[in-house]
Amino acid sequence: MSTKKKQRKYLGFLKVFQILDLVDVPFSSPKYTWTNNRTDSDPIFERLDRAYATSSWFLDYPDTNVLHQPILLSDHASIILLDTVDFGYVKRPYRVENRRLSVLEVRAIVLDVVSLFVPGLPMFSLYRNLSIARE
Repeated sequence: MSTKKKQRKYLGFLKVFQILDLVDVPFSSPKYTWTNNRTDSDPIFERLDRAYATSSWFLDYPDTNVLHQPILLSDHASIILLDTVDFGYVKRPYRVENRRLSVLEVRAIVLDVVSLFVPGLPMFSLYRNLSIARE
């Protein structure tokens, strides 16, 4: 197959993603999902297995992510699509879960703190607002 033909097929593939508004679902755990099983020389590790979702999916399920399992018995790792957060592991320490925003007192605190003006660089302002919210 010629290079131009390969490029056309690849661009067609990308166009489908664009038309369907597909984005790569974020993942956690091991970085790679495939290996060539060479332990002595020239091991290769790649992330071959992925999940895709539409932007509207992420509006309905904002905590969606893919959990990569360890590579144990074959050259591939299993992947698991999760549409909820495992509350035992939260990667973003300052995130307020959606379910907590349904409590009116929590919502009022978050809105009050977010609306406060704290002069300085954006990260300092965020740090200060978060400190105030914890108090």
